[in-house]
Amino acid sequence: MVERAGRVRAGGFLPSCVARDVRIWQLGEGESRDDWERVLSGAGWREGDQLKLDERGRGVWRAVMLGSVVAVKVRPLPGVMDRLRFRVGATDLGRACLGSALLNARGMWSPRVRVLALVRVNGKWQEVLVTEWAGGRTLLELWVEGGRAERMGLAAKAGASVGRLLAVGVFNRDCKPSNLIVNDDRVGFVDVGGVRSSGGDRAGELARMIAALGFEPTGVGARPTFDEVVIGVRSALGAAGVARERRKGVLKTVRELAESHGDPTPKDNPVAPAGEMR
Repeated sequence: MVERAGRVRAGGFLPSCVARDVRIWQLGEGESRDDWERVLSGAGWREGDQLKLDERGRGVWRAVMLGSVVAVKVRPLPGVMDRLRFRVGATDLGRACLGSALLNARGMWSPRVRVLALVRVNGKWQEVLVTEWAGGRTLLELWVEGGRAERMGLAAKAGASVGRLLAVGVFNRDCKPSNLIVNDDRVGFVDVGGVRSSGGDRAGELARMIAALGFEPTGVGARPTFDEVVIGVRSALGAAGVARERRKGVLKTVRELAESHGDPTPKDNPVAPAGEMR
């Protein structure tokens, strides 16, 4: 039921301005629609720590909302076609919402989505994705700081993680080390808009994920050694369950991808202090 004063909810009315400025699109299990409409309507995430904000207004915040630490990603949707893409799940954050659901359904770990919404701030529409805060540190941060023993262990963890992805039928086209979160012995995945179910070429998909693990460290001046590469590749092949007779094909594709890849230096340094994205 709708009234001029606002929408009826348990215990009272939701102000009509809130209903107009916040449109919930996906809601996590057990979450309160009214509560999220209320906190998002005031752009409450901006009271938290701003971790990233680029020239296009795309930002990441760490904030406390509804009593919990959360990660908030915001993307402007300036035009009608942008909002249409959001409605059909074709935006980065819409795909990330689906990617997180797929990973968790397959027994992998990615921060749980709490809400995905359209929010109007100062008259302009934005898509807003709120997830649990991942905690831990990125594998890339640990890699850059680590010594030989630490890196060997991280190479094994990284390889095993992408191998397990393939084993459960998942492909992640953006599984670079800055998108892998290490929390104690658990490795999780963030920025998962590139996650989908595996296709027919599983060997090729595994090769692409293995190769992605090496490009970013090389680009920030922490290139893996031969021994570290061997550990990572062996861990990936073992965790994926690739038959011995097919392993040479995977390795051949990894070499081809490495040789054809351009300059791996990232546009924004993911290990700089301002790059603490989750």
